[in-house]
Amino acid sequence: MAPFCLPDIRRALALLIGLAAGAALAAAAAFPGAATAAPRPSQATSTTGGTALMPVLGGVAAVLSAPPAAPVPVSPPDGATVPDFAPTVAWDLPLSAAQYHLQVIPANDDGPGLDLIRPAAGWFTLPDPTQWYGLLPDMSYTWRVRASDAITPIGSHDASWGPWSAPRRFRTPPVSSASITLEALTEGVQVADLTPLLRWREADPNVWYYEVQVSTDPTFTTDPQRATAPVYWELRHGEETDPPRSYQVPEAFPLEEGRTYYWRVRPRVQGDGRPVTWPAAASFRTPVAGSASPPANSTPPGSEPAVLEELVLDQINAVRALHGLPSLAAATELTAAARRHSADMAAHAFLDHTGSDGSSFTQRITEAGYGWSRAGEIVAKGYPDAAAVVLGWMNSPDHRAIIMTPDYRDVGAGVARGADGALYWTVDFGARR
Repeated sequence: MAPFCLPDIRRALALLIGLAAGAALAAAAAFPGAATAAPRPSQATSTTGGTALMPVLGGVAAVLSAPPAAPVPVSPPDGATVPDFAPTVAWDLPLSAAQYHLQVIPANDDGPGLDLIRPAAGWFTLPDPTQWYGLLPDMSYTWRVRASDAITPIGSHDASWGPWSAPRRFRTPPVSSASITLEALTEGVQVADLTPLLRWREADPNVWYYEVQVSTDPTFTTDPQRATAPVYWELRHGEETDPPRSYQVPEAFPLEEGRTYYWRVRPRVQGDGRPVTWPAAASFRTPVAGSASPPANSTPPGSEPAVLEELVLDQINAVRALHGLPSLAAATELTAAARRHSADMAAHAFLDHTGSDGSSFTQRITEAGYGWSRAGEIVAKGYPDAAAVVLGWMNSPDHRAIIMTPDYRDVGAGVARGADGALYWTVDFGARR
C-alpha cells in the first residue's frame, strides 16, 4: 500500500465524511415524510432515482474549507519580561495547519511591529537588532497567531484563516544611558561653525534609537511658560545617520554665535515604556563674533518689531515647506490682531491667550475684520530672535500642531518689547469663510 502524506489523509477523510453527508441527504430526499425540506437551489438542481447529486459534492467542499481552530500560545508567559531583544514566541498549532500568520504589535501602535505568514511551525524567533531594528526597550508588545490549512501561498485576507489565538504580551528589557559616550565634542571645546556635528559611541548593541538635546539652557526646559532658551530635541536612528550615531545641527536653525551650549543623548523609549534617565550633559562653545558667519534669520536685540515679524513668518513658512505644506499668506487683519495682543502682553507683563481686557484670540481676529472658518494662535515671551522662537514652538507638541495645520491659509505676526527688554511674540493663523 502506498504511504499517505498528510494532505492525502485529509482529503481521504474529507471524502468519507462528504459521502456520509451525501448519503444522509439522499435518504432524506427519498422519503417524503422526512423532516428535511427539498434541497435549496444552491445545493441541488436535479435528482436521479431519489438521490440528490449536488449535496454530496457540497458536503466535501464544506469539510475542506472549514478553517483550523485557533493556535494555543505556549511561551513566553503572558506579561513576562523577555531576557533579550530576540525573543522566541511559541504556540501549539492544529494538526491540519499548513501555514501560520503571526503579528507582534507594539503598545499604542507606537513603533515598528511584525506581520508575517510562514509555513506551519510552532515557534518564531524575532531577529535581533543587528538583523532587524524592531523592538524598542522597556515596552510591552502583544502577539497573536492564527492558522490556515491552505497548501498554496495565501494573503492575510484569505477565507481559509482560522480564528486568532488569545493575545499574549511580553515586555522588552530596560536599557540605560550608561552605555553611551559622547564623542565628537568634548567638554568645553570651541566648534568651528554654527552647525556642528555631534557624535556618540554605543556599547550596547541592542540600543539603536536615540533622543538628542542641545541648548544654551543646561536644564533643557521646554515648557514655553518657563523656558529661557530654545531646545533642539531630535530623534535619530543611530544606524541610519551618516556617520552612524550622530546629529547635525540643521542649517535652517543654526546655533547662536559666541555661546556655551550643552548637549546630551539617551536611548529612546516609546509606547508604554518608562523614559530612560538623561545622562550628564557635555558643553561646547560656538565661535565668537567675527570668526564665523552670523546665524541666518537671527536679529540683534534692538531690531524693529516689523523686521522680527517678517522673519518669524519666513521661519514658519520654511518649516511648513520642509513638511510639504503650503506657505501661508500674510493677512493685514491677522497682523493687526497679533500686534494688538503682543502690545497688550508687553504693556502688562503677562503671557496668555486671554487679553488684559478679557478678549479671546477669536474676538480679536473678528474685531480686526477677518471672517474666519478656522483659526489658531501661538504666543511666546523672552526668545531673542525669529529662529529661536519658532524652534521653541516646534519643540512643543501643541504649538507645533498649530504651525503644521494644513488647513490654514493666512497668517499674521506681532512682536512687542516689554519694559524689561523681553520680546513678546504672537502669531495668528486662519482660513477665511
